[in-house]
Amino acid sequence: VEHPTEDKAKTEPRDPQDSDDVLDNLEYGRYLKEVVEILESDPEFKKKIENASLSDIK
Repeated sequence: VEHPTEDKAKTEPRDPQDSDDVLDNLEYGRYLKEVVEILESDPEFKKKIENASLSDIK
């Protein structure tokens, strides 16, 4: 039994834009992690976040 979608995926080249999106997402993830680490290193900010409600954070 042949599956047309599988055959199509094998023959069509990958879109280079897809790999750029993945790279952008990885870079953005690293950036967010760095920002969170910096903010958590500030004792005053950390205290404010710990005492904030979910609606305050949104």
